[in-house]
Amino acid sequence: MHPSRVGQAILHSSPNAKDITGRLGEDLAPTRELFHHTLRGASMADGKAQLANRMTVREANWADCETLFMWRNDPSTRSASLETGEVSWESHGSWFRAALSSSTRHIFIVEATFAESISSVGMCRFDVENETAEVSINLNPSLRGKGLSLEVLSAALDYFRNGSRSETTIIARVRVDNPASLRLFERAGFERTHEDASVAMFELAKSKNPDGPS
Repeated sequence: MHPSRVGQAILHSSPNAKDITGRLGEDLAPTRELFHHTLRGASMADGKAQLANRMTVREANWADCETLFMWRNDPSTRSASLETGEVSWESHGSWFRAALSSSTRHIFIVEATFAESISSVGMCRFDVENETAEVSINLNPSLRGKGLSLEVLSAALDYFRNGSRSETTIIARVRVDNPASLRLFERAGFERTHEDASVAMFELAKSKNPDGPS
């Protein structure tokens, strides 16, 4: 059964930011934990997107369930993922509910303002085991190809490492046949540690730790 819409940001497929009509429900705003990240390249060429001068990072909540389900099953998402199969709504709902209550899995939603409307740009997930966290990223399918992935990943990394997690080793797994993601993690300061026939392993360089040596 397809889920009902519950006030989360649903973005249309138009490439023009002014056509984005989804908006997060106002009733969620007072309970958000917010983190603001200054953009380094906010203005897009040819009017494709005009962002505010910062992105906002918050922790995911149940109202994001359908949005992330739609993003996860988007064909371009699946083609770049380690797991390429389509996920059922029931399976996703169970997984997401467990993720929200987990102390070792953290899902962050990165938002930006388009034409005075708050829209979800992407999500980053951190799976923590001891002193290591594996990060993965997924962009809103409507906003791919606009140079936003590095800003989304950087904002989520800053949010995650803020405070007590500053010493956590952050790793990532990327398919070797996904050159865009390989370049993304390299640009974000990750170093390729090893790879096999299908997956490259990355680790965030210690110099990129905001509390460590530069």
